[in-house]
Order: sequence, then structure tokens, then C-alpha cells
Amino acid sequence: MSLPSTMQEQIKEIERIDISYRKLHPSIIIKDEFSERNIEIPFSSLTNKYRDYLKKCIINVELPDAVKLRYYCKPKTVSYDFYKTTELWNDILILNNCFSTKDFHPEVLKIYDPKRLKEYLNEIMIIEKVFRKRHR
Repeated sequence: MSLPSTMQEQIKEIERIDISYRKLHPSIIIKDEFSERNIEIPFSSLTNKYRDYLKKCIINVELPDAVKLRYYCKPKTVSYDFYKTTELWNDILILNNCFSTKDFHPEVLKIYDPKRLKEYLNEIMIIEKVFRKRHR
């Protein structure tokens, strides 16, 4: 992967970032010596690890009554509507001080700004890539 040469290329690269479980949850690989099979296990969450950094892009969204009903106990719906993925549903619970989906009925919704989140995730992934290279 080469570095973008212009700001426009950088913006296009950020917009292409895939917000998927694999990207947001680094994994370890366990090798079974007997069967020669590998088991890949996610062991952490980048959004949890960098929660303090991501605080910079938290916004509050006022919800009309009809939308409150749509999102009642449904953080995955919120995640999909704002980010086009359900992968951030747990982050939405945490941001809104909810312990489970049963607790989720926000009046004012706290989310990561969808316009800025991919930029922040891009920076996090660069940091992680550099860290992994240094600690091999």
C-alpha cells in the first residue's frame, strides 16, 4: 500500500475504508500442531482501545418522536442508518450509557460523527500498522 500523493487521493482512500468486524477487531492466530489448522480469534476492539481519541468526534443528535420509536432498543439500526454497517452497535450503547439493548431508548442520541469517523479510523489503522511493524 503506497501513500496517497494528494489530499484528494487521501480523501478517496478514507472514504473507501471498510468498517467491518475484521477491521475493527484485530485477531490472533492459534496454530493446531496436530491438525495443521489455524484458528483466528478476535481479541480486542480498536474503537474500545482508542475511545479517548474518538471522543473528539462525538456528536449529539436530537431525535424526533417517530425516530425515537424506530431506534427503541435497536442500536444496530442506528449503526446501520448512520454508518451503513451494524458493526458499531456496541459503541452506540456505550456512548449512550446503556448496558444492553433493553436500556437503549435515547432522547438525544450520542454517536460518532459519520462525516469524521472514517478519518479517525484511518488514523487509528495507520497507528496500529506502524505499531505492529515495530513489534514483530
